[in-house]
Amino acid sequence: TFSSGSNYSKVRLLSLLLRAHALPDAVFYLGDNVADGDAFIQSELLRVLQVGKALMAAAGGQALQFFYCYLRSESPVAVFQESLSGLFRAMAMECPLHVYRGIEYSRTRRDEDFASITQEWLGSPVDPIAPSQLPMVRLRDGLRHVISLARAPSRAAVATPLRRGATYLMTGALGEVGQAVCRELARRYGARLVIFSRRALDADTQRILASLTADGATVLYRSVDLTDRAQLAMALASVKAEVGQIDGVFHLARVVSDGALLHKEPEEFLRTMAAKVSGTLHLDELTAQEPLAFFVAFSSMAAFGIAGSADYGYASAFQNALMRNRHHRQLAGACSGRSLALCWGQWRADAYSNEKRDAVLASMGFDFIDAPAALAKLEEALGSAVTHEVLGVIAVRDERRISQLYGLDSADGEPPRRAQTTSAAVASTLSLGDLVALDDDLDGDEEAIKTQLMGRSVDQLLELDRLLAAQI
Repeated sequence: TFSSGSNYSKVRLLSLLLRAHALPDAVFYLGDNVADGDAFIQSELLRVLQVGKALMAAAGGQALQFFYCYLRSESPVAVFQESLSGLFRAMAMECPLHVYRGIEYSRTRRDEDFASITQEWLGSPVDPIAPSQLPMVRLRDGLRHVISLARAPSRAAVATPLRRGATYLMTGALGEVGQAVCRELARRYGARLVIFSRRALDADTQRILASLTADGATVLYRSVDLTDRAQLAMALASVKAEVGQIDGVFHLARVVSDGALLHKEPEEFLRTMAAKVSGTLHLDELTAQEPLAFFVAFSSMAAFGIAGSADYGYASAFQNALMRNRHHRQLAGACSGRSLALCWGQWRADAYSNEKRDAVLASMGFDFIDAPAALAKLEEALGSAVTHEVLGVIAVRDERRISQLYGLDSADGEPPRRAQTTSAAVASTLSLGDLVALDDDLDGDEEAIKTQLMGRSVDQLLELDRLLAAQI
């Protein structure tokens, strides 16, 4: 599947695959470049969903590889494209014989770069992607980049940026998890909590706010829809006129709508992901000039794989990608404060959970997160001298089983193999005699040809392409 890019790129890549007798069974062209995230969602994301659901319906019981090839972009669209890793992992979990991968490539006319993409296609195993590795690859300047899960190293503690009496913007804070976090901030820091929620200021909401005040917080409340940028901007301006600067952001808003992707309508998918996607994006844009100490997005381990909530997996992966993007913007001076996506496991207090789900998680080796322990992990993450933009936090009963589930330990107890950034260009040659022998020995056997070519280097594939082109 091709996202954007020049026609030359598409034709050149397909010509290499043709000459390698490895053309895909189907090619989908999703359209031209899109200018922003909204355009991406309404066009490309929905087309990926359409293609994926069609493949799952028509070939769910067959082994299948799906490659989403997209042109590297410096625009905000890159965050939306990278977030497809969460969707791809969820799709593969719902359809175990399918493997979905994303390949980012740079605008180029160099044969070496096209050969790198070709080798990615030929060399990709049909087995499921390792659970520790995101199903996305970046090919940049002759290097192959992947993102993998690894155990967080021991952290040298520094002073936490959480301060007594500071003003924190809390979104989605009236759910079970949000209330628990607010209560801890009230009791331990006497924080001023600016709470944004879609709820009306009714009797139940007033009761919650009164409870937080009794716990030690100063509370301001605004009923606001985070997905409405204009409404959010007005609410922020109103609050700043009253309290001055915002010291930190905690974005906890979310929607969960379980259901197999195959039977989920696009409107439901978009509605479920809106709070985490549009909400996080709008908050980031509208607080970019605030002197924040931090911006914390409450993401989820669903970003690394969840069956039955593909929309939530995509939305969580989006928050992770945006926090990585924000970190680079902060280093360039475009915004302030630490960028952190905390990918939580299952909380004990969670309105979206139930006894059946909790029992399943417990049987897998998970435990449940309590608010005091969660705030301690939050303080540790924010106060660490070692900065990571994306951190997973889970409670476990059986560490061994959970480590294996996420690919952090091998079956024999060896530490995980961490993904390396390796050169895609390997110095190697292939003689014309070798090519002739390869052609003679494997004539007509496309699977055997593909097997042989998988072991060839980039330079060998290039020479094969040049020689075949000369013969044609």
